[in-house]
Amino acid sequence: MSGEEKTVRMSPDERVGRYLAEVDAALAARGVADRAEIVADLREHVEAALGEGEGLEAVLASLGDPQAIAAEAERDAGPPRPAPYVPAPVAAAPVRRRRAWPAVVALGLVVLGSLLVGLVSDDGVPVAIAIIVLGWVGIWASPLWRTGEQLFGTLLVPAPGIVVSIALNAFTGGAQSCETVFDGTDTQTVCQSSGADGSLGMLAIGVPFVVVGLAYLVLLARLAVVRARGS
Repeated sequence: MSGEEKTVRMSPDERVGRYLAEVDAALAARGVADRAEIVADLREHVEAALGEGEGLEAVLASLGDPQAIAAEAERDAGPPRPAPYVPAPVAAAPVRRRRAWPAVVALGLVVLGSLLVGLVSDDGVPVAIAIIVLGWVGIWASPLWRTGEQLFGTLLVPAPGIVVSIALNAFTGGAQSCETVFDGTDTQTVCQSSGADGSLGMLAIGVPFVVVGLAYLVLLARLAVVRARGS
């Protein structure tokens, strides 16, 4: 069966649908952007002409070949418009997570240095002070604490270590008073240590500083860990 016989046997709606499909394909091949609007206008024209009693073949013949319609639409549309400029996406800078361990190490250095102050010899005191200063630098350099927290940390964190180290030093090396006694036949030296009573008194006075310092030390450590996790 020839293509012409198939066309003759098509219903009017099928014939119109086939013609419009050929027009749409020709428009798409030429890259006409508003082809849907053109096809819709052609459909409306055909329906109006058929409604006035014109023959289908005459109406389609008056419209012309689908390829000719597409070529004319391409000329009317002009050169294709350039695609709109879309800037390349900028990769977001990687977020640097803040870590808690440098802050905790700084606290530990302050505690260690403050303990050594009263326990080491005179030659070791500068080293102990240097350790404390290094810890202070770490406290002030950490972004995990606010300025007020850093200030109180500088003042309170060393307190427990200093009080305890001085008290221990007084216990172990307190002042001694010695007296030499001669009973006629033998000479004896009797020494008495006065460090225990003084160290106990010093420790009693320093207990509030120890408690407050330890509490603030724990608070700063917890703040550092919590804020590091939330960053």
